[in-house]
Amino acid sequence: MEFVKDLQSDILLELHVPDFEIAKKFYGNIGYEVVWEKAPHDEDGYLVMRSGNSILNFTVVMSKFTSTHFLNASVKTRLEAMGLK
Repeated sequence: MEFVKDLQSDILLELHVPDFEIAKKFYGNIGYEVVWEKAPHDEDGYLVMRSGNSILNFTVVMSKFTSTHFLNASVKTRLEAMGLK
């Protein structure tokens, strides 16, 4: 990705979203443009948007981690659910 070579960003943030189209519309309305996108397939997509020196990265939220039970669980339980503990 050419735009990353000499990266000097004032914001470099990764957000987890349920749908790239919603993110593109919202952030596009405030001046961000898509600079790279890998369409979601089996929840592994990635989107990069840029406005000046600000870069936002997006991943698709995995559906198994969006249930109320998961979001209300303790950190230990969440890590176990993600296979990290």
